[in-house]
Amino acid sequence: MQYDVVIFHWPDEFFSRQPLQVRWRAVLKLFLLRFARRVRGIRVIWIAHNAQPHDTESSPRFARSFVSALDGIVHLSQHSCSVLDAQFRPSPRTHQVITVHGHYRDDAITRPKPFVGPGREVELLYFGQIRPYKGVEELVACAAKLRDTGVRLKVIGLMQDESTAARVKEMARLVPQIQFDFRPEPLSEAELEAAVDAAHAVVLPYRRILNSGAAMYAISRNRPLLAPHQGSLPELQMAVGKQWVHLYDGDLTVPVLRDFVDGVRAGPDGAVADLSAFDWRAIAEKVQSLLRKVSSDLGGGD
Repeated sequence: MQYDVVIFHWPDEFFSRQPLQVRWRAVLKLFLLRFARRVRGIRVIWIAHNAQPHDTESSPRFARSFVSALDGIVHLSQHSCSVLDAQFRPSPRTHQVITVHGHYRDDAITRPKPFVGPGREVELLYFGQIRPYKGVEELVACAAKLRDTGVRLKVIGLMQDESTAARVKEMARLVPQIQFDFRPEPLSEAELEAAVDAAHAVVLPYRRILNSGAAMYAISRNRPLLAPHQGSLPELQMAVGKQWVHLYDGDLTVPVLRDFVDGVRAGPDGAVADLSAFDWRAIAEKVQSLLRKVSSDLGGGD
């Protein structure tokens, strides 16, 4: 089968510091990638979700070798572009485009419902992988201290790190208001929609983040979001408003979580987030423009 373009989403093998017996495979792939570009004219594009792996030590030098082999980069925010330019210094010949992470409404199984404010009982949700960088331990610790304030928390997602899962379960052992649903495989789309719709709001307490599809998913379902003031999240807040994206500096604390809950209780019934700035048609036009540029660039060899 003949390919004209290869698109990478999460090329962590070129960014992680690995043992030598593992690294040689990544070195071979990078060599083959460069060979395919030079000899067969294949173009290589990276949709840059992250600037480095989340839970492993990075290898900046090898990462720069990968970036130097690219014909195009799709950035999901202005901040992403600034970070990648500073860390990897892409070649001037590398075409770059800045777009956004699209919303999740067009392909939803069920139509997202407008926000409905809670009474005294506020249902908070964390969803996603259970991994150290996600900050689930901090969230559980804070939620446990709000046990008598009508706050309930559900943590649901793919268990990627058993030690993290065991710690958070132990932290909430005597707190029935915190529930866990750890899965050996990702939730289905229907299960994820149901979980988000059953909550009043979503908390994503990342320790480090650049772009977040989960944040966009929460807003797509008209659920207010609490997350750190990091990465592209301030740009998301500017686009949709502070009613939907609540950001905090530093670590998640009990006062921050309490203030967020108070804001959720005061939210207007029937609110729907305006996600017109995250329409997939506009994103497609930018990506198609990039594809045309890299496909017509015959001087892309090393």
